[in-house]
Amino acid sequence: MVNLISENMDGLIQLSLESNRFNETIPESLSGLSKLRLLDVAANSFIGTLTEHHFANLTNLLYMGLSCNSLQLNVTKDWVPSFHADTILMYSCTISPDFPAWLKTQTVLASLYLSSARIFGNVPTWFWNLLSNSLALLNLSHNNLTGILPIFWNSVLEVIDLSHNKFEGLIPEWISPGLNIIDLRNNSLFGHIPLSFATANQIQALSLSHEHINGSIQFFFFCNLSTLIVLDLSSNNMSGELPHCWNQLSWLAIIDLSNNNFFGNIPNAIVSLTNLQSLHLRKNDLSGNLPFSLKNANKLVVLHVNTRTRHPNFSIIAVVGKD
Repeated sequence: MVNLISENMDGLIQLSLESNRFNETIPESLSGLSKLRLLDVAANSFIGTLTEHHFANLTNLLYMGLSCNSLQLNVTKDWVPSFHADTILMYSCTISPDFPAWLKTQTVLASLYLSSARIFGNVPTWFWNLLSNSLALLNLSHNNLTGILPIFWNSVLEVIDLSHNKFEGLIPEWISPGLNIIDLRNNSLFGHIPLSFATANQIQALSLSHEHINGSIQFFFFCNLSTLIVLDLSSNNMSGELPHCWNQLSWLAIIDLSNNNFFGNIPNAIVSLTNLQSLHLRKNDLSGNLPFSLKNANKLVVLHVNTRTRHPNFSIIAVVGKD
């Protein structure tokens, strides 16, 4: 890359080297590309440290894609970037240890991916205020972030992934009607599933597994999720009977309710899920028979059920039992 960047390239607007095999450092001469709007070097083997000198003159930068390399960002705590990006993708880059204070200056951010970035500690209040403004896609998963998730309203948020962190407290009442994906798995959250999630009438994936959620599945909430494709509430403390409105959830492909305390029969309406591929109900207190017409679910390839539930012998069962 050192040889790619020269004084003759100062008019360059886009630099896209993604998905190659570059395995060198990124030179500080990158900062000479003052008209650069898009920088994408993701999915390579770039190594080394990036400092504020690399970005000093990139005043026009809108898109920064550094993901899937072995890069470390080392900037001062009071660094103020010269750019105002709308997309920052730094998945698997090292940004540790503290939450990056320079993000406070990125007031037009639409997409932020800082997954597996070795970030520790509390998420500052100013960041959640930023989230309420312009962010549509947020991924902070697989870090060591702590604190309580706040209540916020965001009319443009589509994806929020905070999974595999150390957040605690109640799941907040988020009002964001455009939400497609909510992933809060593997934190220390507790309480009930907020009914405000039902306002997200475009939601496709809801993953709240391995938390301390209790209560039942509220029918009002659940039956409104007509666009849902993935539902994962496994490994919680939920109880009650399963809903009967499965016919309103025709897109559902993956259901995981295992490791809870649900009881009663498996509703016959579950056979109306023509797109169902994976159904996990093991380690509950369910009883009765599996709906025999599940044998017609020709897309179903994985079925995990509780050993207290008798099942007919049909070939689509890949795994049955309690392990």
